[in-house]
Formats: sequence, structure tokens, C-alpha cells
Amino acid sequence: DLGLCLSSTLMNQVLKLQVEGGLLAVDMTEANIFGGLTPLTTDLIALFFGSFNRFPSGTPLTMRIRPQLAPIVDGRPGPAGELANLELGHLQVDFVVNGQVRLGLVINLRMGIDLAMADGALVTKVRPPKAANISVAIVENPIRESEQRIQTLMPGLLAFFFPSFSAEAEQRVELPELLGLSLDPKEVVLAGTCIEVYGDFATPAP
Repeated sequence: DLGLCLSSTLMNQVLKLQVEGGLLAVDMTEANIFGGLTPLTTDLIALFFGSFNRFPSGTPLTMRIRPQLAPIVDGRPGPAGELANLELGHLQVDFVVNGQVRLGLVINLRMGIDLAMADGALVTKVRPPKAANISVAIVENPIRESEQRIQTLMPGLLAFFFPSFSAEAEQRVELPELLGLSLDPKEVVLAGTCIEVYGDFATPAP
């Protein structure tokens, strides 16, 4: 048997390296809506923001997502009781049509993460944030959409699209081996500001 303590500091160092390596940098051209993938078009976004109706029907749209700061695990449980709380600040979200940014936002959000147990590894599961845990700042608005409408609707819209984004945030964390024996995780709990992992050593197959 073995227990490991994953400190918030360690988790934050790993997240920083992963973000610098391209984690969470996504160009979304389709979204998982009601269980199926749907192309993103100006028609779809115009259901929320009418200014996008100026483009011809069926015009493709890309949601370009770029983190400007690494996420921070702060040692608290997640907002819905998840294993850990994740604060993600200054996430740049651009709505791009015909190669130009038509609406540019900076997003701050709070969300929860869990760690699912796998053979010799842990897999991060990012939970969708509630609209109340999302704040929006408008940095570009050449399409001249109502800023009040953006502030009112965008948190809910981002929460709606989040399942498509969270798939990019899922990461597999390999656990260390000792003397050729791999660690098979059995329990993951939050203790203070540390995530504790308890497991058994698994004998490799001959």
C-alpha cells in the first residue's frame, strides 16, 4: 500500500507547464449540442446576439480560445463539492468570422475538477461552471452588439458550450512506478490543501 500527497503547489506547476505547452488553446468550429456535434455558424450565435445576422446564412464561425494565465488550484473543494477548486482568469475568447475578430472577450471563471482513477494513472475531469461563476469583460466589439446583452447572456452561453471545451482540458496523469511495480489507485480524497491518493502496488503481468 502507498499514499501520495499532491499539493496545490505541485498541481499549479503542472498546470502552468501544460498551458505553456498548448493546453486549453482551442479553435472551436463545432459544439456538442444536445448530444450531437453541430457546426458553429453565425446563424447559431445570432440566436443570442442579433448583430451576427448581418452575415449570410450558414457563414462558419470559430470560437478561438486562448488562456493568458495558467489556472490555479487553491486548495478548496470545487463549487459543487468537487475534489478541487480551479480558478481560471483572463481566458481570451474571440468570435472569428471570415478571419476577423467580430467579438472579443476576456473570461474569468471558477470551476471544479475531479480525478478519476485509471490503471496506473489519474484522469482529470473538469466540471462545467455555473453561469454565476463566470464573469465577462468585453475587449473588442466591432460588430456593435449590445454590451448589456453580452454581459447578461454570455455567462449562460459559455456554460452551455463548456462540455465541448472541457474535453480539451481532460488530462491523464501517470503515477510513478517503484522497483518496476505500478501503483493502482484505490481512493482519492482532499485532505487540507492536498489531494491524497491511496493505492496498491500492481504486479506486472509475466
